[in-house]
Amino acid sequence: MKKVKNFLNRGISSIWAIIIIIVIGVVAAGSILTYQRYWQPSQLEEQQDETADWETYRNEEYGFEFKYPSEINDSNVKISYSGPGESIDKSVSFAAMFLYAADKDVAYIVSVSDNSFNLSLEEWIKKHEACGFRKGNDLDINKVNLKNISLNGEGAVRINDLGGCVTGGGFAGDVVYVSKNSKVYSIGYYGEGGWGEASREILDKIISSFKFIKAIDVSYIADNFCKNNDQTLAYSSLLNYDEDEDMEILVMCDMGYSPWESGREGYFDVFVLKEKDNRHQSIWNLYTGDENDLNFRNVYQPKVVDIDKDGIDEIILVGSNHGGTCTGSWTKVRIYSWNDEYFDEDFLWGYSNYININSPNCDYKIIKGSDDVCNSSLMEGICFSDNLNAEKYKPFKDYLDANIEEIKNRELEE
Repeated sequence: MKKVKNFLNRGISSIWAIIIIIVIGVVAAGSILTYQRYWQPSQLEEQQDETADWETYRNEEYGFEFKYPSEINDSNVKISYSGPGESIDKSVSFAAMFLYAADKDVAYIVSVSDNSFNLSLEEWIKKHEACGFRKGNDLDINKVNLKNISLNGEGAVRINDLGGCVTGGGFAGDVVYVSKNSKVYSIGYYGEGGWGEASREILDKIISSFKFIKAIDVSYIADNFCKNNDQTLAYSSLLNYDEDEDMEILVMCDMGYSPWESGREGYFDVFVLKEKDNRHQSIWNLYTGDENDLNFRNVYQPKVVDIDKDGIDEIILVGSNHGGTCTGSWTKVRIYSWNDEYFDEDFLWGYSNYININSPNCDYKIIKGSDDVCNSSLMEGICFSDNLNAEKYKPFKDYLDANIEEIKNRELEE
């Protein structure tokens, strides 16, 4: 102990003092770098936090997803499979338009276009972009602010302040293009011009969230499924029919009435296909001509809608069965949910000797007095299934009421 005290009493030499100061500096610098590397939020993480409460749009058919502001409600989202308007080139096969509620003069549009000739992005933009300075029928690529960028590891092109559009009016602001699988994906904002930096910031966040996912070739799968059943494909669509994350495919196969158009006569098999063991198999099916069930004579194009906003889609089938002059007709709108429950609402019109006025859950009224042809009054009725009386199914009842009212007006006008 005495030796230790003597050593401490000697003091610290200047050389040792310098060494200690250097060591302390190195440790301090290392601590700061460690904090910045592992603890301090990065700029990207802060940006991701800014979009944490945004909605996600996901499209398995074309294989991409991105986020958009949560202030955009369903009524401000327009999905089109033929392009959002005349100002967009004919090569467009899909477009999603998002009208931002806080900036109503601006629409953020994500579109998918054909590039089967595998043109370079600059060549494709020059030939197909319908906005910006023109050189003949093409975009004058030398008069736009174009730069090469990276979009989630994919080579992309960005044009700032693209300019006025050839047809349809309006202006294009900033647009980003990326090519993959013989398609060109574009993300940009459009409107009447006069947008500010806020529009560009929202677009930057949409772009930063854009990524490619596994694509499902819906038409190919559905067409082959119908052919294997000796039928032809009438309609197909993606849907989320159950509680898992995998998407299913709704398929309607024609029973021999090709070519078919929505609302025309025909009988069909309707299927929900799910991928099992690397192939799509039927997990649900329905025949529209079954006399014990639908008995549709005229069938309309199915719809896929998440009516109750629970993340699981419902299938809506609409059809009718018209009778003779003095009998009448009915039109049925039916919702099918993934738990095998279904909901009906029917609009019936005809003469009193045809309509059963004692049917349960029906509301009838006379719309025309007795005539000389049928010697009876023309009546209309709206009937619905018992399960629609439950409060939890009110969204379904409201949806059916709206559709029946539209069908009713159309039938009576005709």
